[in-house]
Amino acid sequence: PGQPGGLLGLRELKVTSRYERRFGTGSEPATTLRSSSGRSRSIDPHSAVMTTATPSPAELVVGLRGPSPRYKRAEMDRVLEHLDECEQELLSVLREAVDDVVGFGEREGPSSFALLYALHLLARHRSEAAHELLLALLREPEETVDRLLGDAVTEDLGTWLYATAGGSPQ
Repeated sequence: PGQPGGLLGLRELKVTSRYERRFGTGSEPATTLRSSSGRSRSIDPHSAVMTTATPSPAELVVGLRGPSPRYKRAEMDRVLEHLDECEQELLSVLREAVDDVVGFGEREGPSSFALLYALHLLARHRSEAAHELLLALLREPEETVDRLLGDAVTEDLGTWLYATAGGSPQ
């Protein structure tokens, strides 16, 4: 018998798999978890396979949308891990803002930073496709651009333009 302890006072016992119990041979033993109260539960690796699916680019980018009082670090990190795959979804956020500047701000809400997240990620990816969209956004009236981008106009705009220009400073 195993020693008490571990997660939730469970102890691990080595037992045989269903196949081995039935046919006398087996390559992967099952694990029985026994609680401190004596109740046990068998976990068979053949019947309980856990997989972690990678979210689609749309699912990753949707995590950047919506109001949030905090920086969405976990969501940004997940998108950064899949930046190549997410480029089109990030461009769609920028395109949506360009196509409907007033409606975009109203739909996203005042505390949403989806556009800023998208611009930072596209600049980091050096997405040349973002350059023309960013210029189109900047052609909007000053108060509209200021409402969407805030202080980022003075703090980050130069970096975004340079990074998305494709090596041409024009």
